[in-house]
Amino acid sequence: NFISNVGWSFGDDTEMYTVTESIPRFDITGINPSPTNLPFSKLEWLNGQYIQQMSPVDLAKALRPFLEAAGYEVNMEALLAIAPAINVRLKQLTEAVEKLEFLFKDELDPVTVADITHKQLPRENALAAFRAARELIAGLPELTVETLADGLRQIGEKNTTSGKAGPFLGTLRFGITGQAVSPPLFESIVALGRARTLARLDELIGLLAG
Repeated sequence: NFISNVGWSFGDDTEMYTVTESIPRFDITGINPSPTNLPFSKLEWLNGQYIQQMSPVDLAKALRPFLEAAGYEVNMEALLAIAPAINVRLKQLTEAVEKLEFLFKDELDPVTVADITHKQLPRENALAAFRAARELIAGLPELTVETLADGLRQIGEKNTTSGKAGPFLGTLRFGITGQAVSPPLFESIVALGRARTLARLDELIGLLAG
């Protein structure tokens, strides 16, 4: 697909197509004879488009070898849970290793109070919010993106000085994943699971209360 786009056009501004689709359209007289550079940025974009089209099962299977090569023991249930949220964030499969470390690491890198507070979420407010989040997650009959989103947003709106959930959700995501760049918060919690999420919240609460 990428190579055929270099010096030849499928037509109709179409950039993604199969070999079968291109055969009836191909005409050697349509090849541009002028020298050209390989547009690797376009290759990366195209690769990302194909990743987005993969089903969660296919994406999880494709990512597994890269995670295992990085030394992680892969939990396929967790990988399947996070796959729908990460596919739009990948241009290469190898990028998933860094983004998904939090799912497979036994211990996260240490966080500081500054990491999990915000000018709109001072320490006392953060402690109250994290405790409320723990209570919510422990008590939900089932962890779903929808139930987490509703409950955690309400906690954020109640505890930030601005009344906006964003500062709390951002610090919670960093605290739970230990990463500045990670999949969305609610999907990350579902993939991580209740027990591991609560364990991480306990660490964060202890840090804020100390």
